Amino acid sequence: MFVYLVSEDTGNHFTSDHFKLFSASYPEIELTFLNNESALLDALPSVEWLDTWYFKREWFALAPRLQAVFTPAAGKDWVYEDPQHLIPTYYGKFHGTMIAESMLGLMLHFNRNMSEMLALQHKKIWDRNALQGSTLLRNQSALIVGYGNIGRRCGQLLTGVGMSVSGYQRRHPGGFDPETGVKYIDDENLETSLGLADHIIDLLPGGDQTRYFMSRDLLAKIKPGAFFTISGAAQRFRNRIYSGLWTQESSLARVSMSPK
Repeated sequence: MFVYLVSEDTGNHFTSDHFKLFSASYPEIELTFLNNESALLDALPSVEWLDTWYFKREWFALAPRLQAVFTPAAGKDWVYEDPQHLIPTYYGKFHGTMIAESMLGLMLHFNRNMSEMLALQHKKIWDRNALQGSTLLRNQSALIVGYGNIGRRCGQLLTGVGMSVSGYQRRHPGGFDPETGVKYIDDENLETSLGLADHIIDLLPGGDQTRYFMSRDLLAKIKPGAFFTISGAAQRFRNRIYSGLWTQESSLARVSMSPK
């Protein structure tokens, strides 16, 4: 198996040391580590299995022996699927818990007015009235826009604290997720749900198909006082689009697992 997990981001850069446990568990699998894209392209004619952060659509045609592509990445904006649908691609599914906990931390931070509390602490002032007007999460609602694998982990965490949670899937017929209790909504219900939710979490994957999904018109449906969280790869594609599109009455929080 060939491994191309090189990245300028230290957290995403893997070396042979990271595979010691794998090699000890599967000694029959020979690992070949590639250090740059040029080395990967040279190796493609002989690659059967590949573990990588990046793989372009046109590279499948250059790898006649390729049987499967593996990636830690959760989305398809770094590692594309085979346009011929012959070679499977296996995406990472470990991100959900990390993003869900980060999302919950941000929601609690803004919901409980922690910025004001920290500012008062810095001034050595104790003022319990700073929390006046905050509401328990269990008395609030959340809308997850992009209810996939990561969305389910977020939904599970939010319903666990008693929130009423809806999850947007464009083609889902409706009903509830039996594992999380999240209510499915589709295009027909999206605008209404945006206007009702206290918290909106954007988990749509990054890419051209979703770049302009949350339009000015949809953002205008968000009620005053609601909190908006954008997470993961989506942030890279939509930072500039969201900037300045709503009033000071709404709050923007960002959670990112990816470089900006």
